[in-house]
Amino acid sequence: ANQRVFATSVDDGKYTIKPLNDNGTSTAGGAAITVLHGGNVGIGTTSPGTINSVAFSGVGLHVKSGTLGRTITEGSSEASYLLNNSGASVNQRIKYIQSTAGNLAIGSFNDNGLARPQITVLNSGNVGIGTTNPGAKLDVQSSTTGNLLARVYNPNTGTSSSAAFRIASGANNANSASLQFSDATAYTATISGDRVQGLVFRTSASGGNPITIPERMRITPTGNVGIGTTAPDTLLHVSKNSSNSQLTLERTGSATGKYGIYTNTNNLYINNVASSSFPLVILNNGNVGIGTT
Repeated sequence: ANQRVFATSVDDGKYTIKPLNDNGTSTAGGAAITVLHGGNVGIGTTSPGTINSVAFSGVGLHVKSGTLGRTITEGSSEASYLLNNSGASVNQRIKYIQSTAGNLAIGSFNDNGLARPQITVLNSGNVGIGTTNPGAKLDVQSSTTGNLLARVYNPNTGTSSSAAFRIASGANNANSASLQFSDATAYTATISGDRVQGLVFRTSASGGNPITIPERMRITPTGNVGIGTTAPDTLLHVSKNSSNSQLTLERTGSATGKYGIYTNTNNLYINNVASSSFPLVILNNGNVGIGTT
């Protein structure tokens, strides 16, 4: 009952199809389809192109449905929306939103119909920009030489304006938050930051694991800086398992000079690298040598 009758009407340049109750009265849903004289089509609305009392020009189809406002596009192999700006430049006219094989793609077509996916959302939740097979929650790729892949920018010039990029982990374990660098075959550097170790810098030419490549420097949570040691006990602690210089001071240009400072068997050596001499040596017994070791 009350689902048998539809009525059509033309009023002031507006063609309307609406359902009626069996007694001829209007249903609570109102108009089902409205076609304006200019070609605008409304489904569930008698004012296609008007939203929140604001009229938008050039609206071809306006769909309104209850509180959820859902529309469905269904296909057995894919479902797509195509948006064409016929006035745009060559190969820049057609954009699309497509669902296929459980994934969502946003991209464009060239004028020959070749698809160019720009954003891909896998069913797993991974998002790819420039790749259709993202291997992480956000995977950004580009093969263009020298291309800027990501930017964090705040154009506000106020004194309290800022721009920040945060890497956070709820675990608070060693190496729980890190910035990792790699090429196509190996991890080359890692910067880890956590409350256990502080800030740790690692580098390698052939790293297989970003966390186990050799550590080069760290800044502890208390502010001590260690180079070659994981446990600096002073503001600057330099360590090296070799008799070579642990610290080098060099000046380049017209007035050159290069000195090395290192310890060996609890002795302290200051080495003039250019002349291979030792202007100053302090032995562990307290003897001081000037020009002799």
